[in-house]
Amino acid sequence: MSHDLRKPLTSSLGYIQLLEDEHLTLEERAEYIGIVKRRTKRLQDLLNGFFELSIVESMDYELQFQTFHLNQNILEVLMNYYDAFHERQLQVDIDMPDEEIMLYADPSAVIRVVENLVSNVLKHASGSVQISLKEESSSIVFIIRNKTDVMTEQDVERIFDRFYTGDTARNKKGTGLGLSIAQSLMKKMNGELFATLKNHQFIMTCQWKKRT
Repeated sequence: MSHDLRKPLTSSLGYIQLLEDEHLTLEERAEYIGIVKRRTKRLQDLLNGFFELSIVESMDYELQFQTFHLNQNILEVLMNYYDAFHERQLQVDIDMPDEEIMLYADPSAVIRVVENLVSNVLKHASGSVQISLKEESSSIVFIIRNKTDVMTEQDVERIFDRFYTGDTARNKKGTGLGLSIAQSLMKKMNGELFATLKNHQFIMTCQWKKRT
């Protein structure tokens, strides 16, 4: 954690020192101020993400379990990201069953998990995205697939490690905490969240056990 916080902080301090130079042009000053703002925003995102993760992983953090319609909750989240998918020029294929799937879990936690998975897709996916929900004999499964040409098996093995952001392109786009938070929430709901890589498809799978 200290390394991830130190990097944007050190960079910001360096540019602040440069701003003290009286001979800077207006263009240089504006450029340096912009860099400091971006580094400060990243530092803020890191701190907020770590704070949220520490709360979720706390022994005192209790979820509020209830039975609810999972289809409706997931579709509402996806609709909120409609414009973002369009801006990224991602073709989204949603496969949802017509019948309602009932899940016993914490609705807010489920929404947070889905939001984090979708946010990850928006940062790193290209081309098409497949999103599906299905009910099996003993579990309920939610899957997001997207094409990737840059992820490796090493990335997949470490994708849920806190602060891990993988390749250089990913480094600039996230804090590396969203998927860790999602996995922690899934564990608190007695579920699983895991990732696989197959035929240049990055696959994230949420699996909840059905209540007996």
